[in-house]
Amino acid sequence: MRKPFILSLFFVIIYYFILPQILLTPAFAENQFNNYKVKSIIKLADGNAPDLSFDGRLIAYNVKIKNCFEVFLMNADGSNQHRITGNNVPKEILGKHKGKATFHPNGKYLLIGSENENGDHGLKTIPGIGDNYDLWIIDLEKNIYTRLTRLPANSAIQYPRFSNDGKKLMWSQRYSKPKGALFRKKNEFGFWKIMIADFIETDKGPEMKNIIDLEPGGKGYYEPHGFSQDKETIIFSGSIGSEKSQINFDIFTFNLTTKKLTNLTCSDNIHDEMSIFSPDGKKIALMSGTFVGWWPEFGYKTDLYLMNSDGSNRLRLTNFNDPNSSEYLGNNSQIAKISWSPEGDKIIFGIYIHKINKFHIYTLNF
Repeated sequence: MRKPFILSLFFVIIYYFILPQILLTPAFAENQFNNYKVKSIIKLADGNAPDLSFDGRLIAYNVKIKNCFEVFLMNADGSNQHRITGNNVPKEILGKHKGKATFHPNGKYLLIGSENENGDHGLKTIPGIGDNYDLWIIDLEKNIYTRLTRLPANSAIQYPRFSNDGKKLMWSQRYSKPKGALFRKKNEFGFWKIMIADFIETDKGPEMKNIIDLEPGGKGYYEPHGFSQDKETIIFSGSIGSEKSQINFDIFTFNLTTKKLTNLTCSDNIHDEMSIFSPDGKKIALMSGTFVGWWPEFGYKTDLYLMNSDGSNRLRLTNFNDPNSSEYLGNNSQIAKISWSPEGDKIIFGIYIHKINKFHIYTLNF
């Protein structure tokens, strides 16, 4: 009499506990994201590094004009594309690369990075690399430019982001780059810190105060991507505290109060970057993929993914690098900066196609 019972129990365990784990593929995982099924992916414009305003109306982005990256604005549907950094800019940044745009929550200000007086206008000074850059803030209503930093020569800046209340500004800053670093494992991109400042408005204009620097996991590469809604936690990508190359990043969170550092991706040969919390804080959008190589294409072959805020239940959203998909772009391509809409119903992102050196901006609608 015990044999049928034991067999029944065995099949129950298999069916309810073991089989679901075996079947947890992206297709199955989609059931964990009932509110996040892709409806459409639409190209909006040619350009790179898009940033969506906090009210969801405008997109700031980069376009290369006559060997110089400039900042453009357009409506969220891709209409009314226009350049804002023309001949009206201060002399210090006229003819210099400009980019890394990010909106202040009040919609009045747009923060940009610009090549400074130490830049040679070479490859290292384009917005995606940011050698010899400084931060500027533009008053979009009055067309007033205010310089926020004056960094020493051979510094670099990456991806500034405001907190949701606009009172904090975060960016990463390189403070050291050993000679020949690009060919030295663990040092390829030099050593960076996360910088956090109070952003305040004064009678003289916007200023940064009380700047602190962080290296939560020790020396390494840090690239911040945003704050949680309560400003308690920051999310960033980087390569820190390990023996692996800086070529492949992981996604981390760091609680500013408890000082708890969490590695959400823990991958050795996969590059994870551009992570950003959804408006409700429950999901994270990110780019993920593999390193293409140094030559003839330098960069990554990545697509857009979604995961829970604890790093679980990863779901692939795009198939730009799958030759068997209708989304395939014909060459290796790399996701760039990511922004969520305030309602959480769409993601704006950039993409770079290596071989043909093209930049495009898309919207993904859930």
